[in-house]
Amino acid sequence: MNRGSFLIGVGIALAGSIATLECAYAQGVRAEDPDLQATLERMDAAHIAFHNGNPEPSMAIWSHASDVTLTGGAGGKIEMGWDNVRPRLRWASAQYTRGRQQNERVRVTSAGDLALVVQYEHIWFYPPGSQTESERHYRVTTALRREAGQWRVIHRHADTMMARETPR
Repeated sequence: MNRGSFLIGVGIALAGSIATLECAYAQGVRAEDPDLQATLERMDAAHIAFHNGNPEPSMAIWSHASDVTLTGGAGGKIEMGWDNVRPRLRWASAQYTRGRQQNERVRVTSAGDLALVVQYEHIWFYPPGSQTESERHYRVTTALRREAGQWRVIHRHADTMMARETPR
């Protein structure tokens, strides 16, 4: 490899790293509770791993209780209980490679040991085996609960953003 090719390769690698760091940042409102804000920042970074086929960092933020629920952005039934949510998260993460994400936080509200986050999520990724980039845009509501001093996800509802339609 000549020096020019090496420098181009390093530049591409750095650009990819910077893009990943930028995508782990959410624009918009911040949580007043510093522990909740730190959890949201971990959640943003975990989404990058999730959209690169690694669900583990996201799963580490979830409560593993029997009362958690997931309404996934890919549709289907509402999953209830950690034993059902865990495999759904693994399946969903396997649908993505080379992902990046930008979040727009609309609202963060907390009271006592409960918190609610409302945001838009914009995701660009390559389906496994594809050379064509895809994108998804979701409206997301996430509920968190403080368990043993740590904020944990107890519910996530994502749906695709579609044009507003007036019923006929």
